Amino acid sequence: MEQTSTSKSSYIKLPDLFLRILFTVLGMGTLFAYNAFISCIDYYNALHPHAKNISGQMVTYQLSSMFVTTLFLLPFSTMKNSSVSTEGYRGSMRRRAAIGHVLQCLDIYSPAKRVLYGFVFTFLFLFVYVLLPQYYITSTSLNIFSIFVGIADATSQSGLYILASSCYSEKPILTASATLGGALSGLIVSLLRLATRASYDANSLDGLGKGADLMMRLAFGFSFFLIVAILIIMRDVQRSKQYMHVGDVISSGGEECADTKSRSQSDGGALCLEMVHDPSIESNAPSLMVANDGENETREISTMTTLCIVYWNTWCLIWKPAVSAFLNFFITLSLFPGVLVDIPISKAKFSFGNWLPIVLITLFNLSDCLGRYILSFESNRPFQWLMSRHLSSSSHMKQGHLSLRYYRYLVWFPTWARGIFFPLFAMCILPSGEQTPIFDSDVLRCLIVFLFGLSNGFIQCANFTVAPTLVESEEMKNAVSLLLLLAIYCGLSFGAFFGLLVEKIIRSL
Repeated sequence: MEQTSTSKSSYIKLPDLFLRILFTVLGMGTLFAYNAFISCIDYYNALHPHAKNISGQMVTYQLSSMFVTTLFLLPFSTMKNSSVSTEGYRGSMRRRAAIGHVLQCLDIYSPAKRVLYGFVFTFLFLFVYVLLPQYYITSTSLNIFSIFVGIADATSQSGLYILASSCYSEKPILTASATLGGALSGLIVSLLRLATRASYDANSLDGLGKGADLMMRLAFGFSFFLIVAILIIMRDVQRSKQYMHVGDVISSGGEECADTKSRSQSDGGALCLEMVHDPSIESNAPSLMVANDGENETREISTMTTLCIVYWNTWCLIWKPAVSAFLNFFITLSLFPGVLVDIPISKAKFSFGNWLPIVLITLFNLSDCLGRYILSFESNRPFQWLMSRHLSSSSHMKQGHLSLRYYRYLVWFPTWARGIFFPLFAMCILPSGEQTPIFDSDVLRCLIVFLFGLSNGFIQCANFTVAPTLVESEEMKNAVSLLLLLAIYCGLSFGAFFGLLVEKIIRSL
């Protein structure tokens, strides 16, 4: 008993500030490789001048692979390795047992393991890329790498937000840190690409290639750091759960240990320590189905039916944040970057000239980060307002998004109000009677783009921060993160295609 207490007291939690930094870095890592590839598009266009819309192809393949990968991971987000069922498989018992053993060894049911696998996969294909000769970098190979990027990003994101919301459920601010990292990824990569591009002669293909290679080598080095960071998190989560479990067992079984103290002292307290051992602490989700061996029949309740019930019940509680996440990215991708970079140069006295597209893109990234940064501190009023709940009574208790007091004013209504940016962007492009745009002032354009990016970042961070707190059970928390990711990927995909239509309509006017 004394040995257990000593071990429990020796556990030191990671400081909150250090955890927030780690989750911010991990959030950056989920999109760092993607942003690094896109930032080198100037080199790819120069390398293949006759290829059409290389960046559009890369984004399409990347988003498609992210969507498909997330769909594949949906069943695993609410199951654990000890609950592997081979009900759907045909063939011999040996084959079914082998499939179950492989799934158990991979342990992709663990969100931390999925984050680790995503970063390891990123590390491996970046290693292949940096060793690849220039003549192998074709449009086809870039599309293949984009697929790998999408698979790795979707795998790591499917685990990261679950890890932040479930394993550290008492710290919802960590989810906000992860979403802030996603925005910082684009900004930091843009700055690094400008630096690597300026390090060589940007007017020659060789100089562009060296700058792009340096950028991808930096991404490769950063991927190794991400693996170390997630291993630190995994170790902290494992130790925290072990010692929390030890504390619960000791407090609940203290009387039993006291009654048998004389017997346990003779064998070094083995009786009390034996009560502490529980292999279930290694897993994160409750079991949906148990298949002990090939001889036994699985339970009558179908795994797929159980999963559908879990996701449907979760959807009923968090449908507003999911719809908001979809609409938010649908509007953003409809206008950014395609329509934004089409804004013509101003003829006013104060004008950014040819620097206008770069200034607007950089301003969007900065304001997007600022919108997420607002919710990165629990002491900030916006965070407190967002997490505020209705005072429920025993006779009528509100659940899900209905329990939030200010969500509709802070997030829901502003999400729909973002539709105003369609006519605002159009007025920055469409000419007036003097053949100049209706909004010809670069200051006014910058203000519109600033509000556009600020609202995007705030709504994205708010939905990911508040949605996991709307459910109780751990499998539903896991389902929340996957449903939000699916909503985002759908918004990104449909928004990108709708943006092509918007751009065509504006140009035809």
